[in-house]
Amino acid sequence: AKALAFAGNKKLIGVDHLEGHVFSACIQNQVPFPFASLTVSGGHSALYLVQNFNSYEILGSTLDDAAGEAFDKIAKLMNLPYPGGPVIEKLAEAVNFQDFFSYPRGNLKDFNFSFSGLKTAVLYHLIASGAYDKNSKTFLKTDNIKFQQQVASSLLVCIGDMFEEKIIRLFKKHPEIPALCFVGGVACNKYLRTRLQNICTAHDKKFFAPIPKLCTDNAGMIAFVGHAKAQQNKFSDLDLAVF
Repeated sequence: AKALAFAGNKKLIGVDHLEGHVFSACIQNQVPFPFASLTVSGGHSALYLVQNFNSYEILGSTLDDAAGEAFDKIAKLMNLPYPGGPVIEKLAEAVNFQDFFSYPRGNLKDFNFSFSGLKTAVLYHLIASGAYDKNSKTFLKTDNIKFQQQVASSLLVCIGDMFEEKIIRLFKKHPEIPALCFVGGVACNKYLRTRLQNICTAHDKKFFAPIPKLCTDNAGMIAFVGHAKAQQNKFSDLDLAVF
């Protein structure tokens, strides 16, 4: 992009791909500023306070694994396909999203996230249940669909509880925020969308999420933010670092 801008004597606009995710719900919705953005994917889990296209801050982020990464790694433990999120949700739906095993939610009293402890707890539960051999790294209950459904459902409910706790904490600390956007690849998860929407309704807040094809990495969200910056004459220098 920098080479093309230089060669064609064109202006350059730098857009971080996470910045694209943060504003992706704005592409098809009139989201009021300021708003909160829960940005969750395979590599990132963060909560942003967004004032406008050029002013936003991270309130909290993951201290280790991201939520999507937890889905993928736990799915792999159970010999399930990648990416793990969709198959985890499908298995959980079959048992009505119940919490069978009460996996730990963590006790962070701020806006940060931690999912490595959850991943480890599920691993040791699988080992204790005779479902996983740590030495051969083999899942031993591939024929026990009910057990897989219960693990998947407990995992999804646990992560939903963790998100819910953060958003309730957010609304208490920042009552001026009128809306929450749920974005990133994990925002395709209908169960998590519904839970977050219900929280917003209970607190008289608006809820927004992109359509599924705008949740994963896409050029549309980058172009959208780039266009917004161009309208405000927020251009970048050619020595801009690569994001």
